[in-house]
Amino acid sequence: MLIENYNAELDRWRRAKKPEDIDDFVTNDPTKIKWCSRLKQAFKQEMDAEFNKGRIRSALYRPYTRRLVYSDPILTHRRGLFPKSLPNEPAEKENRLIWTKSGTDWPFFALVSNHIVDVLPQGASECFPFYIYDEDGTNRRENITNWALEHFRENYSNEKITKWDIFYCVYGVLHHPEYRAKYAENLKRELPRIPLAKDFTGFSKAGKELARLHIEYESLEPWPLKFIETTAVAPGLSLAQAARKGGGIVAAVSGGGLRPPDGGGDTAATECFRSGEFTSPWRRKAASTKGRAPLSPTKCRPKGRRYDPALLSRGRQDAPGERPPLAQGERFLDAGRHSARNL
Repeated sequence: MLIENYNAELDRWRRAKKPEDIDDFVTNDPTKIKWCSRLKQAFKQEMDAEFNKGRIRSALYRPYTRRLVYSDPILTHRRGLFPKSLPNEPAEKENRLIWTKSGTDWPFFALVSNHIVDVLPQGASECFPFYIYDEDGTNRRENITNWALEHFRENYSNEKITKWDIFYCVYGVLHHPEYRAKYAENLKRELPRIPLAKDFTGFSKAGKELARLHIEYESLEPWPLKFIETTAVAPGLSLAQAARKGGGIVAAVSGGGLRPPDGGGDTAATECFRSGEFTSPWRRKAASTKGRAPLSPTKCRPKGRRYDPALLSRGRQDAPGERPPLAQGERFLDAGRHSARNL
């Protein structure tokens, strides 16, 4: 319907001798078509729209939340540079990109993906693909420079280091708790700077395995759950009500954190409403809310520990960060990085 309505309006505009004021000419009925700047630009250029099944692509709407998106040069508003990093489905099988999110209103995170990713509501998303292509999927080239490769080989006195090793080492460093804690303030306002880790091989292997888990999360063997139940709470009470009444919580503890079995409840309640202490696979301990108002996610964070970005709600980091040393090889992905800001 959208394509038909757009083409019908374009044909009607042509037959009307192409009046200059397009806004007054086209229909503004939101049930038929919603105009954006990109769609109006294509309209002025007299670009006809057509449906192409191959443009239906998988995308990460949020971390670990896959959706289908119609990636079209006319109908998709500002695709950014994804047509050059993931131009087609074959590219999704061989390419990987590191998706980072910085800012003051959202904890820093890094996630590897082989799909188009969302810019997120707060913006400041950046994508660093391993390969880049022409928009037709040809002319594949590596996004890590040869200069960077030689820099790493020279620093570690190892001629066997590959560009994939560097890619996975970066991913491992971005997930290291000490790195995130030390440079927390910098990660709020600028692109990550990558120090030359002492154990390159260790970080590279860890980053590669972590990337595999993050890419194959839908096909992995489920992590065994430990159910914590209570009979002290009347049926039908919410997590918040249960916490205020001093009761326990029916919840499942897994590799993804604490959550209600039915998936209900908001993030703060899921992470903070409980009676007593609990230990998850990451051995995080949260303060008790028994007999008092629920705590915020930032107050639940134990001193000296950091929660996984996917579990931590908005909140300013407590400790000021240090600016990492400016090294020659710290921005070796910058030359070809692909911003998701305009997706």
